[in-house]
Amino acid sequence: MKKAILLYLIILPALVFAQFPAPDSFQVSVHYITMDQSDWCAGQLVQGPAYCNLFSWQAPDTANTPATLTEYRIYKDNEIFLSTSDTDADTAGMYLGSSFYVTAIYEDPAGESEPSNVVVIGDLPMATGAVQGSHQIEIGFDLSRQVLIIQGAEYARALRVYDMQGGLVFSTDAVPAVLRVEGLRTGIYGVIVQDRQGRIWNKLALLTD
Repeated sequence: MKKAILLYLIILPALVFAQFPAPDSFQVSVHYITMDQSDWCAGQLVQGPAYCNLFSWQAPDTANTPATLTEYRIYKDNEIFLSTSDTDADTAGMYLGSSFYVTAIYEDPAGESEPSNVVVIGDLPMATGAVQGSHQIEIGFDLSRQVLIIQGAEYARALRVYDMQGGLVFSTDAVPAVLRVEGLRTGIYGVIVQDRQGRIWNKLALLTD
């Protein structure tokens, strides 16, 4: 009898998870609305400067579950943030450093799936002095490898990294395409790149040691 109970306790979690399939391929895209622009976000017209966060994911495969999928819940830092019946959502706000994931909610029987993959917003787009031109520069941050990625580095003349108090913590006039930043303390930094024509490209980034 004890062996039967033990086997049931082992199999039960697997049956529950199979009964409530989880969403897949969760993504977060951040769109920056500049001061002189407005755009639709979260069902309303938002005037810049502002950030619009776009959440998207793939619906779970429910072919082998008797439960009925009713909605999705997006979690921010492990707390319920948004609910929707669609496979996408958007909201205005700046959430640098926050982590997000989505779950699926079911009825008959009622239950909630395991979380999807987790996405951390590690950097934010910012306004640049010029966004037109043949040689654009894009600043990115790879959280897993702890590196800044400078697309168009060959057109850059200088790179500066500032902390939130305005202190210069890194500077170089030889801008690489990939720059390791593991030596910096965890925090939010402003990354500024100047190209050879004097234009400024900048971004906020959450850097971790």
